[in-house]
Amino acid sequence: MDNKIRRNFGRKDSVLYHDSGRSSVIRKTVCSIPAVVALMVFLSVTSFAVAEQSLVPSYGAGKYELFVFTDYFCPPCQELEADMEPALRRLLATGGVRVTFVDVPLHQYSLLYIKYFLYAANGGAKNKDILRARNILFSLAKSNTVTTEDDLANALRKQRVAFKPYDLKNVFAALTEIVRKHNIRSTPTCIVKYSDTDVRKYIGGDEIKKGLSLLQTHLKNPQR
Repeated sequence: MDNKIRRNFGRKDSVLYHDSGRSSVIRKTVCSIPAVVALMVFLSVTSFAVAEQSLVPSYGAGKYELFVFTDYFCPPCQELEADMEPALRRLLATGGVRVTFVDVPLHQYSLLYIKYFLYAANGGAKNKDILRARNILFSLAKSNTVTTEDDLANALRKQRVAFKPYDLKNVFAALTEIVRKHNIRSTPTCIVKYSDTDVRKYIGGDEIKKGLSLLQTHLKNPQR
């Protein structure tokens, strides 16, 4: 049965869903988003007509693009993080790819964590620092004990994670556009864009690990 999570994003009628999936395999590997349109309704109230991807922080540079769609409170995303962080470190160290994190607020506390990830990015975090910040956020979410803004801010300070608050209105609109463009329906999901005509989607931990390994191989041997 779907687990519906109702939360207030400034609109009383704003409802998102945390769906454990319809099959036993999917249930263990992804958190689905049957009401992803509701996310867009919430974020589109920013009245930002044309979302600019440049507003969303990204890391690394190159002709290939990697989009990582996760939710800090999604159990499969939490399980994947242990493998994801070192894989991303290797990709960024190799070079040739730009990595963009698109966090999706499925859980009632997810938006708070998304805010502070973006604040950390705005605080000047570089590749290594932002991956560490994400790892800390995932760990805090998994503990399920840090659920207020003051507590999260203090926990990050204690871990020496620098952050700088700023207006996120236009950033949320840009994130919404990325979710819509790639038709994201579940987390974790990764999109690897090799070219305009070669865009690959990987859903669930096993697929994502294979996709990241393939990208790493391609970066090292681009002619293959």
